[in-house]
Amino acid sequence: MQTDTIHMKLNTWRGYSAYEIAVQNGFEGSQSEWLESLKGADGASVTDWTVNNKAPVDGNITLRAGDIPLQPGLAATVADALGNVLTAESIADSLSVNDPAMALSAAQGKKLHGMMTKVFRQEATLKTSGWTLNAENGLYEQTVQVEGVTLDAEKSCVIASPSSDRTVREAYIDADVLAASQHNGAVVFTAAALPSIALVVSIVTIVPGVTA
Repeated sequence: MQTDTIHMKLNTWRGYSAYEIAVQNGFEGSQSEWLESLKGADGASVTDWTVNNKAPVDGNITLRAGDIPLQPGLAATVADALGNVLTAESIADSLSVNDPAMALSAAQGKKLHGMMTKVFRQEATLKTSGWTLNAENGLYEQTVQVEGVTLDAEKSCVIASPSSDRTVREAYIDADVLAASQHNGAVVFTAAALPSIALVVSIVTIVPGVTA
């Protein structure tokens, strides 16, 4: 009998209701009045709301990364912040899966292509008859048209080297040939001495990707 009595008492225990907790915290009124107090005042329809000056369409408000501002001192928007951390390499790493759902749109593909570093390779021949003596510096000069090169060395890096032919390499070194300056679409080679043979050179132009 004593065990049954304890069991019955345990079953009668319960926690406080939300209304009782409200009363304990200072609410004055009946339970019906408390329930009525939970109702909000009538306001504008959700279809009239705007978020970051974006109006809803069919009851929904669509926010994109460019619509969401960040804290002062950081990038202006979420889109700006993503642009600072997403590089061509990190995007390319994510494209290694064969998942049609991850295929790029035409616009995304064009953007990615613009972000990738471009490398132009070509061979050019510095002809013996193409050198001109520069009276100001006493060096021989010859200009070669080169794809991808620009006047700004930070926007295109030029690497020139003689061909693998031993005779050409020796003549290149003996004449102290150098890719001395660059211009839009051209590289100016200089030589301390007039080369005795035509020199075949390999020219590599590296154009860094546009990431901003």
